[in-house]
Amino acid sequence: NNQVENPELLINGKHLMNLSVFRAYIESYLSHNALIHKEMISMVRQLALTETGIPIEIYVFTNDTQWTNFETVQAEVFDHLISVVDTFDLRIYQKPTGYDLQKHI
Repeated sequence: NNQVENPELLINGKHLMNLSVFRAYIESYLSHNALIHKEMISMVRQLALTETGIPIEIYVFTNDTQWTNFETVQAEVFDHLISVVDTFDLRIYQKPTGYDLQKHI
């Protein structure tokens, strides 16, 4: 984004949103993750906006083709991303079930 010059913008002359920074973070995280295959396609993209938010799709391959190992890598990636999403001032949307709206003592 250092190459973007847009003096009409009131903030800092750059089109930089927290979602864009989060996507860049995910790309960097995956490119430095030893369990992700570096020679195959890797993609992080926004999907179409919905009434519940903007979905992010992550498309990568792991170095291990065993199904259980793949599932473990996938869980670790999402555990990490869920744990850092607040850093980007973003929220994960999960449709309320009613249970989460009850007051627990």
